[in-house]
Amino acid sequence: MAGAAACLVVYPFTSLAGQMSVAGGVQGSIFQVSKQIYKTFGIKGFYKGLPGELAADIWGFMLGFGLYDLANGAFYKAFGRKPASLEKGLVGGTTACVSITTSMPLLLATTRMQVQGLPGYPVLYKNVVDCLVKTAQQEGVGGLWKGIVPSYAQIFPCIFISYYVYETLAKELGLGGLAKYSAGAAKKK
Repeated sequence: MAGAAACLVVYPFTSLAGQMSVAGGVQGSIFQVSKQIYKTFGIKGFYKGLPGELAADIWGFMLGFGLYDLANGAFYKAFGRKPASLEKGLVGGTTACVSITTSMPLLLATTRMQVQGLPGYPVLYKNVVDCLVKTAQQEGVGGLWKGIVPSYAQIFPCIFISYYVYETLAKELGLGGLAKYSAGAAKKK
């Protein structure tokens, strides 16, 4: 629920970024662009593609954290120890890539929904599902994963660095890292 609420609050900025980032998109300062979008599309212009973003976020975070936990458990079973900071970074980056692979079609539909109706981008889709179906029909199923390689190039280092730095600093500062919050650690107290 918290993630969905946060998405609803910040999504207008995601929508602004999407509509500003394409050729023929809205131009100007964030205030000028907001005014243009409101004038052209009304309040709905700030939420174009929102269902796809919500579904991708909920699914992606659920899967990403779940896979991260499973992978760390599998690591422990295979090696008889918890992963070190570097290994947690690798696990986190890899599971994030798996997660983004499964949510990429929704993210692609979100982007297409955001820009349709802008100059040079005709309205082609009624909703996210319609966008997914038409994309698969017109571009093949592989078309649903357009942009996946740049997404990997963004998400892997981002998550790897986040987990690695967090775990390293937590260990150095004696904070316990993520292990401090595990069910096993809570039972020991």
